[in-house]
Amino acid sequence: MASAKLFDDGNIDEARRLAATIRVVVHDTPCSTSLLSLLGKKAIRIHDTAVKTVSGSILFTPELLMIRFDTTGADYAPILDKGPPDRYTTGRVPFEKWWNGTALSVDEKHRFSRRDLVLAVANKDGGAHIDPELDKRYQEVSRLNALGWSFTVNGIKKDFGNPVLMTIRQIAYELVESLEDEFPFLLR
Repeated sequence: MASAKLFDDGNIDEARRLAATIRVVVHDTPCSTSLLSLLGKKAIRIHDTAVKTVSGSILFTPELLMIRFDTTGADYAPILDKGPPDRYTTGRVPFEKWWNGTALSVDEKHRFSRRDLVLAVANKDGGAHIDPELDKRYQEVSRLNALGWSFTVNGIKKDFGNPVLMTIRQIAYELVESLEDEFPFLLR
């Protein structure tokens, strides 16, 4: 929760630490067991704050993000609990649906689940490991503005920031909310 606070205070690179922590808490492999599995709690239902994409839409849908505007420009931001009430009507979903559901999409080529993003950040982009080369799709969305959003301030065009790190923060929010419900004696 300290990394979430640091992120919220402006240190967005904390998203990498959040991704590594999320991986430890939820991701099972043949060689490692998640904390939830060790506790026998992998079947908990997880808060899902994603906006559902409209079938056939040609526009980018920030499933877990909002776009924040201010006098200096615009950027992506995690919604946390600041979204409109109808955003949270999905409620809680089974873990597998949450983990494998769409978290960020630009088009059919650039569609990422929470699992895709958490593991890319944790395993390849500085969370726990750094790879010299990133997956092309991931690189396009995290580094090359595949979403295509930009703004102009004083005649200077700037791209929005990295939507992946903002999405990781929202994933952490969903997981913490779920764990606080399941283990209130530990997290509150």
